[in-house]
Amino acid sequence: MERRQFLKATFGGLIALGARASGQVASRQVRSRVVIARHKLFYSLPDEKPYWTLDANQLYWALFQMVNVALARLFGTGDAPTAWRRLIKPNEIVGIKVNCIAGATLSTSPMLVNAIIASLCSSGIRQEQIIVWDRMSEELKRAGYVIRTSPPGVLCYGTDVVGYRKQLSSFGEVTTFVSNIIAQQCDAIINAPVLKTHQIAGITAALKNHFGSINNPNRYHPNRCDPYVADANCLPEIRHTHRLVICDALRPLCHGGPEDNPKFRWNYGGIIVGVDPVAVDACGLQIIRERRKAIRLGEIYPEPTYILTAADYKHSLGTFDERQIDVVEVDLSE
Repeated sequence: MERRQFLKATFGGLIALGARASGQVASRQVRSRVVIARHKLFYSLPDEKPYWTLDANQLYWALFQMVNVALARLFGTGDAPTAWRRLIKPNEIVGIKVNCIAGATLSTSPMLVNAIIASLCSSGIRQEQIIVWDRMSEELKRAGYVIRTSPPGVLCYGTDVVGYRKQLSSFGEVTTFVSNIIAQQCDAIINAPVLKTHQIAGITAALKNHFGSINNPNRYHPNRCDPYVADANCLPEIRHTHRLVICDALRPLCHGGPEDNPKFRWNYGGIIVGVDPVAVDACGLQIIRERRKAIRLGEIYPEPTYILTAADYKHSLGTFDERQIDVVEVDLSE
């Protein structure tokens, strides 16, 4: 079977034949758990403006619960602080990498990020140890974030404030300069992408969010960003600081992208949480596939083959094998 046929067959659901890319099959399978937490308050949000501009008390509390329950279920702990303490050491600087390129209605929710911060601080991490960041400060502002470059409080700014490390970083076919935020300022990264389709890559979620961590992502869009997304995630600065993915799937996009299109954005009302970015992306891909089927859009095109590549021998970033992914679905609507 040719690679393209293989992908079309296996992307009909989560892959059931073992991780495979570039002609390689992983010899060792590691189970991954992914938690999908949802709440009915997010099932019927208005499309005409960012929901975080609404009366937000109930929505914020729901998100705080979603983050806490998802973390506890992910690690099998009784509470979120215990889970955080497994991930983050007391004195580490934590970067929350958001995605704000598409504007306020299709960026990582500031309300969700505030819920993540509150949950993280419940474990003893101080606000001054946290940096919320993306490529450009202006993009952060358009998405609803408040720029803060010095204490007190949580810091929030783009790489444009501090620049890229002058030393080149390379893996595979990617050679680049990595943001100083991740290369020099942070010990641990929480990847907080938004789930959406992408006209070049197929979809964008956890793995592709790190194109916002390097200085030359435009160079790496040929061939559906494959193997470039996988290579970028294997850069030492990115791989060694990665701790967790909390993907914003509250209002994903199921067609087009990366620009917003309200016609194809819908209220899924969830977050996807996992340590394994490949497994998180596999679950996000399935959510988009189910939506497209429901509204008769057909198969995703182009196919996001870079996710499969990320699971191969060379990259070993996670698993794309349905049999090795434990998906825990939590509905907090009650």
